Amino acid sequence: MKVLLAEKLGICPGVKNAISMAERVLKSRIQNPESRIEVSLHQKRYRVYSLGPIIHNKDVVEKLAKAGLRTVDNVEDILPSCLLSKTEKGASTVEHHVGYPTVVLIRSHGAAPAQIAALKKMGVNIVDATCVLVKKVQKIAKELQRDGYKVVVVGDENHPEVQAVVGCARDVVVVADESDLHKLPKNSKLGILCQTTQSPEYFSRMLGAIAQYGTAPILELSALACLKGQYPKIGAVYINTLCKEAIKRQESAVQLCKQVDIMFVLGGLESANTRRLAELCKKYNSQTFHLQNWIEFDKSILFGKNIAGVTAGASTPEWIITEFVENLEAFGPVPLETGGVDANSG
Repeated sequence: MKVLLAEKLGICPGVKNAISMAERVLKSRIQNPESRIEVSLHQKRYRVYSLGPIIHNKDVVEKLAKAGLRTVDNVEDILPSCLLSKTEKGASTVEHHVGYPTVVLIRSHGAAPAQIAALKKMGVNIVDATCVLVKKVQKIAKELQRDGYKVVVVGDENHPEVQAVVGCARDVVVVADESDLHKLPKNSKLGILCQTTQSPEYFSRMLGAIAQYGTAPILELSALACLKGQYPKIGAVYINTLCKEAIKRQESAVQLCKQVDIMFVLGGLESANTRRLAELCKKYNSQTFHLQNWIEFDKSILFGKNIAGVTAGASTPEWIITEFVENLEAFGPVPLETGGVDANSG
């Protein structure tokens, strides 16, 4: 089987950083900058939690779980750092606290300020693995609200990134498609953001729909201008908060899928950016399949196909891509080629 790789695919810097932070916390030592207490990760009863899956890739999450990472959905599921211990001293019982430290990783998608505050109140060690761009979007949401704008997020209200941004301002409106436009308040200054992993086409379409619904133009505002408080005197504004890394993967995937008989998109089923890749490829190549790994592969779909294309979402590590490509390549004698990057070239 002849296999072509997308020029841009796989794990992005933000996800790579989150995984690296998790691995460092699990394998070595951390230092809490606030308390300046250094804690050995090999202490008995040491707990390391992730508030939600650290990234949307089950293979990576399972691998980290085997190393000791406990994934929980709610702050309430996390045990605090100190446990009450009782010792007998003569005829009396003395109660005291023993510091069995708890570390909580903030996932790459971020967490709402209320969740962070609750964790601090519990006295746990917080390691923030939030993507830099997501943190920037959270800050922009706060600034927009402070300056009198009604914050609107274009995206999926059930996605953790969006939920974290929603927690940064009051009464944020989330619109996923035209059916949500009725949520928008009339005669309000709108400050519009977008879930970082959406596509430019989707964001542009929704901006047009919002403008038509409100019968007023929407002016583009740079993130820098927003953070400096430099707003136009009237009208709604939008800030392009789309991830450039995600866009590069989308563009190269679409380009490749037009050249092949069958297209494979690798990544977690819950990964928004991977689903977006699959949706875009499906538009141009009906023989597009979204798989999490090689285990899910069904060789019967290769019947009558000569050239296969492979791309992967931003939360898909290299080892999953390599395993898939090597196995797929074994179905035929044709050597592996790529659409710009040779898989065997360092």
